[in-house]
Amino acid sequence: MRADESGRNDSQLQLPWSVEPAVNTESGVAQEAALSDDDTAARANALDVTRSFIVRAPAGSGKTELLTQRVLALLAHADAPEEVVAITFTRKAAAEMKDRLLQSLADAAAPDLPPEHHKVLTFQLAQRVLAQDRELGWELAANPGRLRVQTIDALALWLAQQLPITTRFVAVTQVTEQAEPLYSAAAHTTLALLDSSNTQDQRVAQHVARLLTHLDNDWPRVHRLLAGMLARRDQWLRHLGHLDREALEAPMQNECSRRIARVCQALPLTAVEELMAMARYAAGNVPEGSPLSPCADLDGLPEASFRRLDVWRALAALLLTKEGHWRTRFSKTEGFPPLAGAAPFKQRIVALTDALRSNEPLRQALHDLREVPAPHFTAAQWEVLESIVALLPRAAAELMLAFSDAGETDFVQVTRAAAEALAGDTGSDIAHTLDTRIRHLLIDEFQDTSITQFELIDRLVADWRPGDGRTVFVVGDPMQSIYRFREAEVGLFLRAWNKGIASLPLQRLQLARNFRSQRGLVDWVNAAFVRVLPGESDMANGAVAFEPSVADRSSDTQPEAVIVNALIDGSPQDEAARVVERLHRIQADEPTAMIALLVRARPHLSQIVPALREAGLKFTAVELEPLLTRPIICDLLALTRALEHLADKVAWLAALRAPWCGLTLADLSELAEGESNATVWQLISDPVRRSRLTPDGQQRLSRVAA
Repeated sequence: MRADESGRNDSQLQLPWSVEPAVNTESGVAQEAALSDDDTAARANALDVTRSFIVRAPAGSGKTELLTQRVLALLAHADAPEEVVAITFTRKAAAEMKDRLLQSLADAAAPDLPPEHHKVLTFQLAQRVLAQDRELGWELAANPGRLRVQTIDALALWLAQQLPITTRFVAVTQVTEQAEPLYSAAAHTTLALLDSSNTQDQRVAQHVARLLTHLDNDWPRVHRLLAGMLARRDQWLRHLGHLDREALEAPMQNECSRRIARVCQALPLTAVEELMAMARYAAGNVPEGSPLSPCADLDGLPEASFRRLDVWRALAALLLTKEGHWRTRFSKTEGFPPLAGAAPFKQRIVALTDALRSNEPLRQALHDLREVPAPHFTAAQWEVLESIVALLPRAAAELMLAFSDAGETDFVQVTRAAAEALAGDTGSDIAHTLDTRIRHLLIDEFQDTSITQFELIDRLVADWRPGDGRTVFVVGDPMQSIYRFREAEVGLFLRAWNKGIASLPLQRLQLARNFRSQRGLVDWVNAAFVRVLPGESDMANGAVAFEPSVADRSSDTQPEAVIVNALIDGSPQDEAARVVERLHRIQADEPTAMIALLVRARPHLSQIVPALREAGLKFTAVELEPLLTRPIICDLLALTRALEHLADKVAWLAALRAPWCGLTLADLSELAEGESNATVWQLISDPVRRSRLTPDGQQRLSRVAA
């Protein structure tokens, strides 16, 4: 890291993520060589069409090329191209993979080898596919649709449609990606049961009433929440049934105990006795019911259990401020009153916190205790939860009726139907029938698989065995899992990594070579993220250990691959100014540089974009600024509303204020104030009223009114 021009050296801040790239010592060179050799062996093994594999492929490792080569290798041994099915998660990714396969076949028709070394193997595999194509008469060039590269949603739809009666998958006119109106209709129908006179619906009505009471009779909010739950029903439908309070509270209790254990691990043994003494003293000087009260009877360090959460939170309240910083001052609120006899105790507690101040793991662990959920539901919470669990199945049933009435469904239902089709004895018959069509399954971005999708894949290959001519090839990088919001579970990747899928063990392969990034960047990432990610993977918690990479672009010698410019306690305006300053510096050093500016979300650019414009920095952005934020769009909307409704006074005044008219605020006030019962159009049409405006306002209004 280097100092900025103001003279402040950010490296002196000792930020936990401020790391320098690992020094390229002899051991580092040996490690890189080992990683490179393992990578070469893994890529060769991946083309063994008789075995099943799971591949960890970090960013820039060329996994798309490897997938293409695997598909080509399988096609070269297949009886029909339909036997090989490659799965992705987006239509764009599926189209790109299919285009890559077709381009590889087209390139293989040429007599000369490609000049790029990494494309030679792809070229040779594609030539074998063309030979198989000619021998078996596939005619892939004329029938590219025979290459089965599709999304997992498309595969689920195809599976569900094989036996729609068995799967209870009602024939629909289409699968919609915009099912929100159907979710809304089902939620409305469910909540409308509040007024039902049907005796069978009285129990449901009671649950609706309880939920509405809990949310202050905010009907739109309850409706919105219920519709949102229907959109995510694949996350909860499988869990509905008997409501086991102990089972539901167990995860909260385990999390409480886990976080308390982190405090115990970080707390120095030498500080325990003094901390207990200070906690007892403070608890004796606060009123009953204070957050510190549970420490009154402490005779030693409490057990690391959720049962003593109140005591551990009291210790956190004693040592930390509400913002989570170490306390520097102690008053009677913290149990240290301004009395002469309290002075020694104040000195002791200050000395204790000073001694602990450098213990960042302890501070963070104590602060985290404040966010952990309570280990038990209250009686009121449990009643509401019972009502929610009772309403959700009814809402799901109403959604099925809405699907039937509209002749539409969503991909959640398609995937569930496909998984159900492959379950049980009937599912075995279907899977056996599909075996003649699917012999090899490849799945990209496997770390983004949801639980329902994993169940679908698991049932699809339930009777596949090693050596029977059927293979699974899954590729992913658990360090890049991004779809947790839609129930994608990185733990599923770890489960497949350790146990395989169904009864099919998967040989583990690790790609380590990075073809995309320069050496300096790869080295920096290796040094930084080994400290950010956990040391070991944990399937239960979805924790993923870091796996290092080795740069393939060894010729790159750029000295500063990563420069951290820390902005501590700065405002958004300060951040925007720093970004502009940094951009000017880069352009001065390298006028032809291509620069990308990345942020976590669009709102984070609210101050940066105006600063770029003010600085005269031209940029290209796609879907960056919503149309509604542009003044011309706001003016057009106001004009549209004004023309649609003569009594919309706000819209009319906005239209008169817009650039095409441009009345001043003084003229608008003169025109409209004191006339609450007249529309703006009536006032415009009144010559007497118009005469009160300024000459400029009269001229503008006369032109626009016509």
